[in-house]
Amino acid sequence: MNTDFDPRAWNLFAGVALLTAGCGARVAGNEAADSGETADTADTVDTVDTQEGPECVTAADCPDFYSCNNGMCEYYEHHDGWIPYYECYSNAECGEFEICEFGYCEPFGYPPPSCTTRQLPDPVPLPLPIPTESTVLALTFADVDADGQDELVLATETELWVYEPDGSPATASSRELGPILAMVAGSFDAVPGEDVMLLVYESLALYGSNGDGTFAAPTTTLPPLGSVTRLLAAELDEQPPTDLIGWGGLGAFMDRNGQTLVFGDQQYGIAGAVHPFGTTASSIVLRRGAVVDVFALDGAVLAGINIMDGPATLAAFTRGSDDEYLYLVNYPGWSRVERVNGVQGWSVPGEPERLFAGDIDGDGNDDLLFFGGDQVMVEMSPGGEGDCTYGIPLLAAGIASEAVVGDHDGDGNQEFAIRTDVGEVLLFDGG
Repeated sequence: MNTDFDPRAWNLFAGVALLTAGCGARVAGNEAADSGETADTADTVDTVDTQEGPECVTAADCPDFYSCNNGMCEYYEHHDGWIPYYECYSNAECGEFEICEFGYCEPFGYPPPSCTTRQLPDPVPLPLPIPTESTVLALTFADVDADGQDELVLATETELWVYEPDGSPATASSRELGPILAMVAGSFDAVPGEDVMLLVYESLALYGSNGDGTFAAPTTTLPPLGSVTRLLAAELDEQPPTDLIGWGGLGAFMDRNGQTLVFGDQQYGIAGAVHPFGTTASSIVLRRGAVVDVFALDGAVLAGINIMDGPATLAAFTRGSDDEYLYLVNYPGWSRVERVNGVQGWSVPGEPERLFAGDIDGDGNDDLLFFGGDQVMVEMSPGGEGDCTYGIPLLAAGIASEAVVGDHDGDGNQEFAIRTDVGEVLLFDGG
């Protein structure tokens, strides 16, 4: 709200001002009387009074959004023709971190401070560009050789490249041609080392790890329902193999402990998240517009929750013993991180379109990565001591389009790998 002018104080005196303002018609040719001179009445006998009367007496005489002031209809940008004055009609007319409520701009929570004001012991780390042989179409972290470190796996048009954290030369395995809609990692077979699953067209292509940083030829199957566009890998029952969740325009499915189950009969977009078995919020959430459907880990429907409209994104977030789901709502020049459970969230700068959660500083609590357009931002310790934000320069052409989280170097801190829309990859280690 503009502190220099509070319209609500104006309201207290506006009615009085309008009632006491002069409303009588001016008398034509009476300038002499106004100046104290003697008027020659003989000169005015034949004068015709052509002065019009007042344009209005009350606001009812004026068009919409005009007020009657001293007999003249005057336009007020935020006036409905009557008292009171309105400061805004929409959020776009308010300042940063304000929303329009009942005609007035009200603060809606200020964002965390910049991390540069915290006097961090180390400078904010810069992302590391990953050299690639060709355009990257998808990426994931996977412990391909079962050494306790998550290798970075990049999929190009014809190959799967595996990057070790020690900088040794990447290894390549051939892959079949086709556009990649989704890529996830997990232990989908009995061979040591994590595998990768690709959604190519409408087929699932499993590339099993050979345990040495390479992959075997793919095993291709069809998902149990059509129009699948997204995949998640998670532990739904704490039993091997890793479980698979997929969803799209015809509903959702899970492959759990070798048993396939179709659930949900809605048209789901790209946003979905899961809190795996053993967490306080063990569940699967899928988004369809401004509704989030919540399912138990066996596919049973738990709830359908209405949320505020915003970018198509969801993130599974953990802080301490609290597990929850987050989403974004954009306002002009700023945004809100909101909780699916209805508990009030918090404000952040910019208008990001995606968010990802991961513990990049190793304190046991998730941090957040945001991006949208050319903005890439990290929020450290959201809701906790030391909560702050800082921007990340991409150091590459294009804009961020995808991100994955994993412990690339085995130090207990998670890293973000970011792919841009021109197929370049950046590795960000915030620990």
